[in-house]
Amino acid sequence: MKSILVSAICFVNRNKPGAEIYAAFARKLIDDVIKKSPYDIRIVTNEPEHFKEDIEKYSDRVTINYDDLSNNQIVVGHFNHNLKYKALQNIPSKYDWVLYLDCDAGFTDTLNVEEIDQHIDMWESQGYDMLGTRANAILINELKDHEEKLNKWQLDPSQYNPGNLFSNKFEYYKVSIKDGPFEWFDAVLPSEHVLLFKNNEKMDKMAIEYEKINSLFESQVKLPHVITSLNEAFEIGVAAKLAGYNVGDFGNYGLYHVIKVVCNYNNPQNIRY
Repeated sequence: MKSILVSAICFVNRNKPGAEIYAAFARKLIDDVIKKSPYDIRIVTNEPEHFKEDIEKYSDRVTINYDDLSNNQIVVGHFNHNLKYKALQNIPSKYDWVLYLDCDAGFTDTLNVEEIDQHIDMWESQGYDMLGTRANAILINELKDHEEKLNKWQLDPSQYNPGNLFSNKFEYYKVSIKDGPFEWFDAVLPSEHVLLFKNNEKMDKMAIEYEKINSLFESQVKLPHVITSLNEAFEIGVAAKLAGYNVGDFGNYGLYHVIKVVCNYNNPQNIRY
């Protein structure tokens, strides 16, 4: 059996009453992992007091890492989802793979470990050491689409320019076909909610590169207004590219029937703070 660590963040924005509900979601995720899988789980949080009971009951499988966020911005326009880099830091070498999940995600059923191992072997045989969804989103293609729409709008400002999912990213990070950064161009921009990483030599580099990008992202708080906030798939994809990961796609079967993960599974009302 492959050793897998489920890793998530649970940072509570104390300036928003009720935001501690995310700790309740994270506890449901812990319960899912313990009862539906043989895997360990680690939560990085600024409020570890919510998880005392979980540590007492499952001390051999649950790790709670405290981070007071003293060097970070928890809000950059919206909640700073790029704090996810902390879920990828300092992964113990005993784990073969890391399954990143948003803290309100969950397993829909008991996992078939043998089937998961078989699919991981298949994905590795295809050359992939990182898996996500929407792996057909390639930065250069999204950039071309962004610039085409921008050029049409500049020719006729009366026309509405909808941009695309990553237009604000290209604007803020000053990415262009003409000036690069060219090493970013073939980055895969996977959906940010469920990600599987092989815990190889790229893992630490991924965390380092993602932290660097987050620092740049957080520097927006010095601007008159925030340019980009959501869609952290962009930062994740660029960091993965710079770390050397080769990103494949779970596919619907892999996500829903093998990994058996549903986003917002433990937050069916899709509550946001």
